[in-house]
Amino acid sequence: MAIHRLLQNAAFEPEQVANLVQAFETVCDALGVADRKGAAAEAIAAVVIQMAQMGLREAGEISAQALARLRPFGRGGGPASS
Repeated sequence: MAIHRLLQNAAFEPEQVANLVQAFETVCDALGVADRKGAAAEAIAAVVIQMAQMGLREAGEISAQALARLRPFGRGGGPASS
C-alpha cells in the first residue's frame, strides 16, 4: 500500500500509524480508489499524512479532513470524474 511506503521515513507512534492506515482505507473507499498502490492512492496517502502532521490524531477526523480536500477530484466531482 502507498501509505506504508510513505510512512517508512516518518516518525509516528504505532497507534498513530494504525489511525493513518485506517483513515487511508476510509478515504480510498469513499473515493472509489481500488488500486492501493497507484498514483491516486499515493496522493491520498500524502494528504492523510499531511493531516496528521497538522496535528490531527483520530482516524475519523483525519479521513474527514482528507476527504474535504480530495472529494472534488474523486467520484462525482472535479477533473478526475470527467
